[in-house]
Amino acid sequence: ELAEGYPAPSAMWRKRLVEARQKLVSKPLVAIVAPSIAMRAGFALARWVRPPQFEQRVFATFEEAGAWVKEKRGAATKILYRLRQEVAEKAGR
Repeated sequence: ELAEGYPAPSAMWRKRLVEARQKLVSKPLVAIVAPSIAMRAGFALARWVRPPQFEQRVFATFEEAGAWVKEKRGAATKILYRLRQEVAEKAGR
Protein backbone atom coordinates (compact mmCIF):
# COMPACT_ATOMS: atom_id res chain seq x y z
CA GLU A 1 0.00 0.00 0.00
CA LEU A 2 1.43 3.35 -1.02
CA ALA A 3 0.50 6.13 1.37
CA GLU A 4 -0.94 9.39 0.10
CA GLY A 5 1.89 11.74 -0.76
CA TYR A 6 4.33 8.86 -1.24
CA PRO A 7 6.74 9.80 -4.02
CA ALA A 8 6.33 8.04 -7.34
CA PRO A 9 8.98 5.40 -8.07
CA SER A 10 11.93 6.69 -10.06
CA ALA A 11 12.68 5.42 -13.56
CA MET A 12 15.34 3.14 -12.08
CA TRP A 13 12.86 1.56 -9.64
CA ARG A 14 10.20 1.16 -12.32
CA LYS A 15 12.76 -0.65 -14.49
CA ARG A 16 13.75 -2.90 -11.58
CA LEU A 17 10.10 -3.74 -10.88
CA VAL A 18 9.53 -4.73 -14.51
CA GLU A 19 12.69 -6.86 -14.53
CA ALA A 20 11.75 -8.58 -11.26
CA ARG A 21 8.26 -9.24 -12.64
CA GLN A 22 9.72 -11.03 -15.65
CA LYS A 23 11.75 -13.41 -13.47
CA LEU A 24 8.80 -14.73 -11.48
CA VAL A 25 8.18 -18.46 -11.74
CA SER A 26 4.94 -18.60 -9.75
CA LYS A 27 1.70 -16.93 -10.80
CA PRO A 28 0.89 -14.61 -7.88
CA LEU A 29 -2.15 -12.45 -7.50
CA VAL A 30 -0.93 -8.88 -7.00
CA ALA A 31 -3.09 -6.06 -5.65
CA ILE A 32 -1.41 -2.66 -5.53
CA VAL A 33 -2.97 0.05 -3.38
CA ALA A 34 -2.20 3.60 -4.45
CA PRO A 35 -4.48 6.46 -3.31
CA SER A 36 -2.99 8.79 -5.95
CA ILE A 37 -4.73 8.62 -9.32
CA ALA A 38 -1.42 9.58 -10.97
CA MET A 39 0.30 6.55 -9.43
CA ARG A 40 -2.56 4.25 -10.43
CA ALA A 41 -2.29 5.59 -13.97
CA GLY A 42 1.45 4.96 -13.93
CA PHE A 43 0.97 1.34 -12.89
CA ALA A 44 -1.72 0.91 -15.55
CA LEU A 45 0.66 2.29 -18.18
CA ALA A 46 3.41 -0.09 -17.04
CA ARG A 47 0.97 -3.03 -17.39
CA TRP A 48 -0.03 -1.84 -20.84
CA VAL A 49 3.57 -1.39 -22.05
CA ARG A 50 4.74 -4.71 -20.64
CA PRO A 51 1.91 -6.92 -19.37
CA PRO A 52 2.81 -9.00 -16.33
CA GLN A 53 2.74 -12.79 -16.48
CA PHE A 54 0.38 -12.82 -13.51
CA GLU A 55 -2.87 -11.24 -12.46
CA GLN A 56 -2.42 -7.69 -11.19
CA ARG A 57 -4.76 -4.81 -10.44
CA VAL A 58 -4.38 -1.39 -8.87
CA PHE A 59 -6.84 -0.03 -6.32
CA ALA A 60 -7.48 3.27 -4.56
CA THR A 61 -8.13 1.62 -1.17
CA PHE A 62 -6.92 -1.38 0.78
CA GLU A 63 -10.54 -2.48 1.27
CA GLU A 64 -11.13 -2.63 -2.50
CA ALA A 65 -7.95 -4.65 -2.95
CA GLY A 66 -8.92 -7.02 -0.13
CA ALA A 67 -12.35 -7.62 -1.64
CA TRP A 68 -10.75 -8.43 -5.02
CA VAL A 69 -8.28 -10.88 -3.45
CA LYS A 70 -11.11 -12.55 -1.56
CA GLU A 71 -13.17 -12.80 -4.77
CA LYS A 72 -10.25 -14.28 -6.72
CA ARG A 73 -8.85 -16.62 -4.10
CA GLY A 74 -12.00 -17.35 -2.13
CA ALA A 75 -9.86 -17.24 0.97
CA ALA A 76 -10.15 -15.26 4.16
CA THR A 77 -8.27 -11.99 3.91
CA LYS A 78 -7.70 -11.53 7.65
CA ILE A 79 -4.00 -12.20 7.20
CA LEU A 80 -3.76 -9.29 4.74
CA TYR A 81 -5.13 -6.93 7.37
CA ARG A 82 -2.77 -8.32 10.02
CA LEU A 83 0.23 -7.90 7.71
CA ARG A 84 -0.88 -4.38 6.84
CA GLN A 85 -1.12 -3.49 10.52
CA GLU A 86 2.31 -4.99 11.23
CA VAL A 87 3.92 -3.05 8.40
CA ALA A 88 2.21 0.20 9.49
CA GLU A 89 3.48 -0.28 13.03
CA LYS A 90 7.03 -0.92 11.86
CA ALA A 91 6.84 2.11 9.59
CA GLY A 92 5.65 4.25 12.47
CA ARG A 93 2.24 5.03 10.96
